[in-house]
Amino acid sequence: MRAFTLVEIILAIGIGVTVLGGIILAFTSLNRVYHYQRARIELQEGLRSAIEGMIREIRQGRGINLENNGQGITFNIIGVNESIEYFLGDSKIKRRHPPFNMTIANNITDLCFCWNSTTNSCGSDCADVFTLRVRASKNVLGRDLSLNLTQKLTLRN
Repeated sequence: MRAFTLVEIILAIGIGVTVLGGIILAFTSLNRVYHYQRARIELQEGLRSAIEGMIREIRQGRGINLENNGQGITFNIIGVNESIEYFLGDSKIKRRHPPFNMTIANNITDLCFCWNSTTNSCGSDCADVFTLRVRASKNVLGRDLSLNLTQKLTLRN
């Protein structure tokens, strides 16, 4: 009968530990990528949902006023008594419509209802065509994640 020598056992353990370490490293790396991409998708879905809701209401709006150099908007909808207002506050897009105030998106760093892509600036003179731009960012697993979404909006008069 032949048995394994001490050197063969140590070598086998070393190879096993190396392979196991590689598997753990790959799993950890894939797990980080998964969480980063998941956070990116959640941030993007939140932005899209907020933009779609704002656009739906603004298209019905009358008496639209841009505020804070295009970073806020106030308008009325026929049949609704109180004005509706969207603005950026505490890194959130907020919707104010008394008696209801709500947050519609989080992690927002910039909100512009009158974005001018040629000058890369937010203005307040958009007439009947608005370009809504929202910028969001958050830190995920020590990495910064930023997204910009831009949507053109033509008012229905």
